[in-house]
Amino acid sequence: MSNTEQQGASGVPVTEGYMPFGEYCTYYRIAGNIQKGLANGKAPLLCLHGGPGSTHNYMELLDPLTTDGRAVISYDQLGCGNSYMEGHPELWRADTWVRELASLVDYLGLSRYHLLGQSWGGMLEITYLVDRQPKGVLSATLSSTLPSSQLWGREQHRMARMLPADEYQALMDAEATGDFTGAAYQRAIDHYMELHCADLHYGPDAPECLRRPKRSGTESYLVAWGPNELMPQGTLKDWDYTDRLGQINVPTLVVDGTDDLCTPLIAKTMYDGIPGARWELFEGCRHLCYADDTPRYLRMMRDWLAANDSRGCGRCAILNQRVPDQLAWSGTLVISLCVAPAPRALLHLQHHTRERRQRAGQDVRRGVELDLLVPLGRRAGVLFQSLSRRTSALVAAGTVTS
Repeated sequence: MSNTEQQGASGVPVTEGYMPFGEYCTYYRIAGNIQKGLANGKAPLLCLHGGPGSTHNYMELLDPLTTDGRAVISYDQLGCGNSYMEGHPELWRADTWVRELASLVDYLGLSRYHLLGQSWGGMLEITYLVDRQPKGVLSATLSSTLPSSQLWGREQHRMARMLPADEYQALMDAEATGDFTGAAYQRAIDHYMELHCADLHYGPDAPECLRRPKRSGTESYLVAWGPNELMPQGTLKDWDYTDRLGQINVPTLVVDGTDDLCTPLIAKTMYDGIPGARWELFEGCRHLCYADDTPRYLRMMRDWLAANDSRGCGRCAILNQRVPDQLAWSGTLVISLCVAPAPRALLHLQHHTRERRQRAGQDVRRGVELDLLVPLGRRAGVLFQSLSRRTSALVAAGTVTS
């Protein structure tokens, strides 16, 4: 479908368009130029908004990342914003949005890209990474998101108990009766969300993308999630990838705020479960860390994306081998060898030891991820010895021996 071009708030060129998706259309927005960025070693960032049904609007706060020459892509997921439609509750399931994401990646021809998912967008990102194991993802940012709907619900109830007694009681009364229309309930949930999510109304000095009217996906939120953040009871109520986080095999950044709906327990559960993950905790920030502390968030993302741009590039040698069965553990060995400036190379080694432990009924703990910059000079190969708790493997010119 045809694209339109305009100038974004940061002065960068913005391209907008619609992707056919089944009987419907998905709106997308590209700040910057994907191909020019890739030519300069800057892979695009694909952003997944929350909700379900919150629209892409606040993702425009990340537009300044384009000053590095990187394209920033966002889109309105089916059911909200410029992709709004309703009257089809059968659509509001994780699989719909996963298929939409995969279709958008194909439609835009993304072969190398970074992912950032916020809140529900992080759930979508986790599902996509684990179930689809997509090629070309250089890094994943999980911003104020969750590994389990029920864990999220328990943590919201715990924090709600810190509200004034009358407000907490109003929330519990609404939950017990199923009546979420009362004034007392509305005051209580508004207060809770302002404490832990975002401002209910932004003033004239706030960025335009936060003040802009948006068409939220009320139906998709109610059907997929529930009446409020405390009560996951829709099609996502049993969504739980806690025990599958170890299957995420890309560099992962976990982000949340000290006052966030995503509590430290939720964030640490992801950090503990994803091999080699990094965790950034933003002091004084709520659910939209990039809105509450935009400068710090942008600095963090610039550094994170730049550090992972070369992963999986065309100059890399990617090897996937089974660790020999005679070893006391089993997993997948992934080696990415990138030629960096000067005669140096980045040796990226990830070793996951899951399957044997799973078969033995043992707890699956974090694997080992090492990033080393090793001098190469004119040597034709790289020798790296990886020592585990039980045995060792020698990697030499792509050969693994025990």
